[in-house]
Amino acid sequence: MTRPLAVLAFAVAAASSARAQDFGQQWMDRVTREVMPDRGPLPTRALVHELYMGGIAYYDDNIHLRPDDEEAQTVIAPFIRLRVDYSERQLDAAGDVLASYKRYSPDEEFSDYEQRAFGRIRIVGPRAGAEIAAIVQNVSDPIDAVFADRAERLVVNAFPRASLELTNTLALEVSANAGYVSFWETAFETADNWNVRADFSVVGHLTNGVDLLGQAGVLAIRYAERLGPPDVDGFYGRGGLRGELTPVIHLTALAGWTTAESEDFLSGADGEEVDTADVAVNLRWQLAPKTTFWGDFTRQVAWGGLPDPFSVVNRATVIVESTLTEEMLGRVRGQADFVEGSGGIDKTFYSLAVSATYKLQPQVYLEGGVTWRWGEFDDVPGGYDYENTIVHLGLVVTN
Repeated sequence: MTRPLAVLAFAVAAASSARAQDFGQQWMDRVTREVMPDRGPLPTRALVHELYMGGIAYYDDNIHLRPDDEEAQTVIAPFIRLRVDYSERQLDAAGDVLASYKRYSPDEEFSDYEQRAFGRIRIVGPRAGAEIAAIVQNVSDPIDAVFADRAERLVVNAFPRASLELTNTLALEVSANAGYVSFWETAFETADNWNVRADFSVVGHLTNGVDLLGQAGVLAIRYAERLGPPDVDGFYGRGGLRGELTPVIHLTALAGWTTAESEDFLSGADGEEVDTADVAVNLRWQLAPKTTFWGDFTRQVAWGGLPDPFSVVNRATVIVESTLTEEMLGRVRGQADFVEGSGGIDKTFYSLAVSATYKLQPQVYLEGGVTWRWGEFDDVPGGYDYENTIVHLGLVVTN
């Protein structure tokens, strides 16, 4: 049977991507950090580009995240990535595209193409600024408690933002996270949806470079299929701070409350509603000159799938990157998800990945690592647990 889908809480440092290929996860972690607000002036830099090509081979012992009848596959994934950057004092633009082909063995019917693209343009003036960023993903792997099934899908998120400095200590901001999710398979199409979170913030600049924020926002979820879940509306309020607490610690911490309610079901049953906490915390800590720590936590109401009009997604992510030697970079990444379905369906997902990049030549790198995943699903009678191990090794060449 097909498991119903949960939700996507696409927060800045908790976005999803293909965890089976470590290059895909690292790409997503990197570009989502670039969506964070930034105050000018911007660095001046001529147009530059970087080209990466290579291939990743990995062994996945449970590609469907099943509790039994596990299906193991060996996958060869050649890829190409292009990165472009341009910046001057008041204008910043960037683009990052990653394309790959996954060839499965022995079951070639799982083979497919994946594409990921990121773009951003930002204008920062003396008193006003505006920017828009977008992330587009065409992927298929199960990756977390939200996308726990193997399903081809298109996921698009746009992040418009504008700010106005009223005085040296007071500013106004408007921002949004507008998303679109579409599945290529009919078994999942009732979850196809448009979703948006949009907010208005009053920002106070403290003398130490830290901002205080008061924020009010609305959320909406609109399902594309008539037989899908009922539409959802809600609003939220949050407060908190962001900025450099010390020269090596940057923190954004917002907390508040969300109220959301769905329309009635087609069957005539009453809609679902929720009143719950709304939280977003992003921490970057330079532990040492060559070691960086990122820690993130989000709790948000987001889209669901039958029988849940919406769910509450809790996601925590921890990343540590360290330059171990002149030739080697080490990386540890941990993630924990807990999805609370509005209809009582709960899901958990955990992931721990350890990887390293070794420089064979100035422009040739060897990448390898192992990922462990485990979780629990309560959306079938009795529920079940699963475990998964993925080992990968790859070669990357850059210009």
